[in-house]
Amino acid sequence: MKYYLLVFSGIYMVAVIVFGILTTLLNIPNSGGVPTLLAAGFLTAWHFVNKEKRIPDDQEKIQLIWGSIACTFIVSALLVIIFVLATEFGEIIIAGIKIVPLWLLLVVTTVMVFIEYAIFYMAYGWFAKKCQEELHKKSRR
Repeated sequence: MKYYLLVFSGIYMVAVIVFGILTTLLNIPNSGGVPTLLAAGFLTAWHFVNKEKRIPDDQEKIQLIWGSIACTFIVSALLVIIFVLATEFGEIIIAGIKIVPLWLLLVVTTVMVFIEYAIFYMAYGWFAKKCQEELHKKSRR
């Protein structure tokens, strides 16, 4: 699973950066959270099915889901650290975090984990099955 989590992390990092640039250039509110999760989860599931020629079994699916959730937190933290170090917004971000109550951070984090779990469950389950069906159709031609 380590390989697929590295693939996921790479896709997720690129997707976050691309969506960030697009939202900045097009001057639209940052709505890249769910699309980046969908892109990374779906592309990783597609890659898994095409390489392994099967869908993830139940244990692999659970490892992929929880591993992907962990990777989103790690990649996001790294990108925030890079952003803070590269700009003058570090003090503002730290001050903002200090005024947010801990219980609110925990609630927001819990909601994020539930959303990510649902997206990755769909990616490594339903979408992986769709990819496998397409792979079988191509092999029959």
